[in-house]
Amino acid sequence: MIAGGIVAVGVEPTRIFLASIGAPQDLIEKVAHLVVCHMRTRNLVDADNAASRRLVKRIARDLFPATIAQLYRLIFVDAAGRPPRRSSRNPGAERMLDIASGMDIQHNPPKEILMGRHLIDLGMKPGREMGVLLADAYQEQLDGGFEDLGEAIQWAKNRLSDI
Repeated sequence: MIAGGIVAVGVEPTRIFLASIGAPQDLIEKVAHLVVCHMRTRNLVDADNAASRRLVKRIARDLFPATIAQLYRLIFVDAAGRPPRRSSRNPGAERMLDIASGMDIQHNPPKEILMGRHLIDLGMKPGREMGVLLADAYQEQLDGGFEDLGEAIQWAKNRLSDI
């Protein structure tokens, strides 16, 4: 299981094949993440802009250590290599790459905005609760709940007042 618990049918055969030809483990992991995510761009064709941005952020996170730029190339060659030759154009993949480029996440997943030091500044002590809150904050960030540090700190203040 990889990419947030998602299992793809082609992952195990991919792992077996790459291991059989002596591929290094880090390459096997990257390709496995690409296989898991390569069909998710279909949801981008009809999604609204906010939903598309959320999906692209989650794809970038789930792909790591692979990247959106690598996923785009995989989708392109996957379509181009299937007989009978059909167009290798994929509107969902093209939209994914455009959105990722606009957010500058085509080569890395989104960075966490809210950090432990920010929570310490708000009076929170390091520990398990901080880790849980930071994980929740990252999910909220990916969902579009906040996009800058000011909004993230306000979100954290609201959550801390509920605890």
